[in-house]
Amino acid sequence: MAGLRLSQLGRNDEAQGPVAAVLLARAVMPTHAMTVNLCRGDLTAARALLVERLADEETRTWALNFVQPEAERALTPLDRLMQPPAEAIHTAPDVIAAAAAVGRILPEPINATLPASFDPFRANPATGLPDAGVA
Repeated sequence: MAGLRLSQLGRNDEAQGPVAAVLLARAVMPTHAMTVNLCRGDLTAARALLVERLADEETRTWALNFVQPEAERALTPLDRLMQPPAEAIHTAPDVIAAAAAVGRILPEPINATLPASFDPFRANPATGLPDAGVA
C-alpha cells in the first residue's frame, strides 16, 4: 500500500490519493480500509468501519471474523504496528454491542492449535476420555 508508506514518510500530500481510494472502497475492500485506519492510528474511523460492516450482510462475515480472539502467533512488523489499535477496537463497547446484535464473539481463539497431548485416535472428542474398546 503505497499510500501508507508515503504517510509514514511524512509525505501526506502524495499519500492522499491512494489512501482516499482505499477508504472510498471500504464496502468492497474492508480489510484494506481497516489496515489504513489502524496504521494511521485512526481508531474512531476503524471502529466506525467495523460497526458499519457488521450492519451490512455482505461484509458481516469479514467483520465478525475481525472481532474474534486470535491465538498467539509470530507477528510481522506490520502486525506489530497494528496490534495495539486492533486490540483497542476489539474491546470497544460500541463494537462489542454491534457484534452481539448480529452474531457472537467466541470465548476462545478459533485459530488455536490442539494441545500436544491430544490424540484423535485415543480420545472421544465429545468427552475427551479414552474410548472403550480402543487398544
